[in-house]
Amino acid sequence: MEGASHQVPPSLALVAPVPIALPLVISIIVLLSPLYKKKIKFKPLWAGDREDWWEWSLAVATAGVVVLATAYLLAEGYGKSYEIKYYSWYPLPSHPNDFSLLIDTISGIMAIVVATITFLDLVYSWEYMAGARGPNRYYSEMMLFLASMEGIVLSGNLVLIMLFWELVGAASFLLISYYWYDPIIGPNAVRAGRKAILVTRVADLFFLAGLGALIALAGTGNVLELQHYETLAFQKWLGAAALTAILVGITIGAFGKSAQVPFWPWLSDAMEGPTTVSAVLHSATMVAAGAYLIARLFPLYEEFIAFNLALMDFIAIVGAVTALVAGLFGAAARDIKKVIAFSTMSQLGYMFAALGLGSLVAGAAHLYIHAFFKALLFLGAGAVIHSLEHVLHHPYKARDMFNMGGLWRYMKVTFVVTLIALLSLIGLPPFSGWWSKELIIESALHSPVPHALAVGVTLTLAAGLTGFYSGRLLYLTFFGKPRWKAHGEHLHDAGPAMKFALVTLALIVLVSGPTITFALKKALRAHEGLPRYELPLGNAALTLAIIGFLTPITYYVLMGVAERGGIIRKVWYPLYKEFWFHEFFHSVANFWAYALSKAVDAVERAYTAFLVGMAFFIGRAYAWGWAVSVRLADEDYWDVKVIDGLARSVVKLGKKALELQNGDINLYVALSAAGLTLLMFVTLILLFGVGW
Repeated sequence: MEGASHQVPPSLALVAPVPIALPLVISIIVLLSPLYKKKIKFKPLWAGDREDWWEWSLAVATAGVVVLATAYLLAEGYGKSYEIKYYSWYPLPSHPNDFSLLIDTISGIMAIVVATITFLDLVYSWEYMAGARGPNRYYSEMMLFLASMEGIVLSGNLVLIMLFWELVGAASFLLISYYWYDPIIGPNAVRAGRKAILVTRVADLFFLAGLGALIALAGTGNVLELQHYETLAFQKWLGAAALTAILVGITIGAFGKSAQVPFWPWLSDAMEGPTTVSAVLHSATMVAAGAYLIARLFPLYEEFIAFNLALMDFIAIVGAVTALVAGLFGAAARDIKKVIAFSTMSQLGYMFAALGLGSLVAGAAHLYIHAFFKALLFLGAGAVIHSLEHVLHHPYKARDMFNMGGLWRYMKVTFVVTLIALLSLIGLPPFSGWWSKELIIESALHSPVPHALAVGVTLTLAAGLTGFYSGRLLYLTFFGKPRWKAHGEHLHDAGPAMKFALVTLALIVLVSGPTITFALKKALRAHEGLPRYELPLGNAALTLAIIGFLTPITYYVLMGVAERGGIIRKVWYPLYKEFWFHEFFHSVANFWAYALSKAVDAVERAYTAFLVGMAFFIGRAYAWGWAVSVRLADEDYWDVKVIDGLARSVVKLGKKALELQNGDINLYVALSAAGLTLLMFVTLILLFGVGW
């Protein structure tokens, strides 16, 4: 692991706040743009008749500056650790809490990942969000999210992390609900934003309780100090029970933010936001905040292993179960965005499983690598949806994979980049996902946690499901009959801005796997071996992923070829007619998928109803209690004690003042001198401060 904090270079202290402060300021400027934009006399030629060029330019320029700033932070902090303190305050006697930033390998890589994805997403938004209502609101909220997420990543103190954690939640709510005004999407978008807030708030209660207890008992919220458990004041007397409760609270909060079982229902509904929002929030940037926090506090979790392996085992099991269950959900979905959302949930499960198994390198590598290829997959889907909306003229029909087909002929760039993202997702060598997935599977073979092997087997099965829904998505979207042609022939590929973002991100995906894996291994001095083909679980995971990927493709290809006749028809039709192969496939692949989707929908509805009902119940109970308290206070205390008491006090004070007006010049001089001395004393405190 990286060592203690090094001497901070002056330039680093100057640049470090930029990724947080600059987007926050620009967020306000962009939000207020309708108040002053008409006064701007010039307009660039490339903007054409677009009125949102100013907001877009500010947002893209800001994100570009943040990319450069985070690149510098990574270059300076790689293999080192810098704590930059800006302000100290004392919530507890003799225990300072510093508003500080922590620059090291983990924060540096995550910061540039968030900044790069946001920058390319904003470039992409020039065409994707054209004509959307309220561009100042959209770009302002994107800047708020960028600042908040960078705040979580770079903060060196848990108090700051809690603050930015809440800001990320607020930004995600605003962005998910962005289409509130749309007559078709609007009601669902508002519902989805509300669900995201309610579900994550439940987990956040545990999170805030855990962090608050940790700060109070440790006497500090400093992340660097918390990473060195043996130096903490509470280490000698706290014991395993209290530390367990603290870490369980933090872990539950992380589960909620990262949509792990049982906090998953909000993630698929969050796809009601713009696809550009999904690409940033749900490509393992915002939703990965939970996994990132555990990675950030990982040394504390490692120390806990000395007490008990149960918590680490619990994290690994929840991650593995989430990976498997989300894979089942993804195989049953028809909405292309929801398939990708369930894929995100599944891959986050891999990250938590890796961290629970005790492998920081594997979990962090998958966190960073997955963010790139999942953002690419979302943006590829966005290009498809954007094109089909002009043909199908309905937002939900354009997201249904059963309305797609044959798109590779019309959207070649989108097809190629989507294929790269999907091959990375299933972990096919040498694509990026293979590097981190192999590390995770390997960690299951060497982990000391009790159920490590069961976790590894579960993740292996999840790899097969990942291959299945990836192959299904690829074929239904880009191959087969063009099922959209009945509505029109005019289909176009992504425009220049969207293509630039897609191609650039695809190039990053191609090199991110080995680059990030080797960088983490070197910086964190890890001893895990590089991915190897001879690993039994690794071989099984890769084999199942390939079989799963080819199964739906093979089936749909055979169906298509059989309809055209020839020898395949002669072989296929007996299977189809006499051996019920077609019915068997549908029974296995579709019946359980349909039943599962119904079960998931029922659970989500019950879960949402419970959370919303509980929230309204608490709100009404609080309002009733407050009303009763105010009335009692007004009648029994406010009128009698405060109002009447204040009137009596004024009368008494007036009488005392009259007593002073007795003509005694010595008394006048003494009072004036005392007042002047007090005034000078207060002035000195305000101007120069007084040490106590």
